[in-house]
Amino acid sequence: LLWPWIILFLPCRWLLPTIIILIGVAPLFRFTSTVVGVNMVAIWVLTPGAFDALCLGALLAYLNSHEDELLISKQKVLYFFLLTGLFITIVLPILPYLNAQNLVVSSLADTGRGLIFACLVAAAAHGFKSFVGKLLESKPIVYLGKISYGIYLIHAFMPEIVNRIFDYLGLSDDKSPLTIAFLSTVATIIAATITWHILEKPINDLKRFFQYADKVPQ
Repeated sequence: LLWPWIILFLPCRWLLPTIIILIGVAPLFRFTSTVVGVNMVAIWVLTPGAFDALCLGALLAYLNSHEDELLISKQKVLYFFLLTGLFITIVLPILPYLNAQNLVVSSLADTGRGLIFACLVAAAAHGFKSFVGKLLESKPIVYLGKISYGIYLIHAFMPEIVNRIFDYLGLSDDKSPLTIAFLSTVATIIAATITWHILEKPINDLKRFFQYADKVPQ
């Protein structure tokens, strides 16, 4: 819950430098926390460990709303994102003096993927054509996007739950990684759908009672 407060109350002139700094904080936090022995689950779920993904989304919004003020074009920034993300994700792990298990590489992995997906989100905002566009605009995919926050919250716990159900029913010998993955996916979507209708949507609908102003902190 830290990130919304930063966005709401940070003066506008400090927004861009803060976003850029926090993108760098995330891999540094993951690296340092691993070195000092912090629990791995805590490292990857605490807000500082996700600042790069959060701030890349914020940076996309900033690029769109301040495009006329940029020293370089938004397109060049996105090309830089893509090339850097591909380098971190594909090239860095196979360098002779590094490997996929190296602490530097693993600490940067989420940042690399975040840069690539930031480009994908930016492209999707302008719309895809042909088959890709039709696929992403199809009703099932759009609905998955609607319930995606529930999927995000639930998916990590579902394989363990499915495993325990198999064990409880005495079906331990029948389960396979593929079966567990398939049933976990189905169960996650069902659970996310339920939470959307009984929790998220009612809360989201409360915004009709509030008026939104265009002013931002200076």
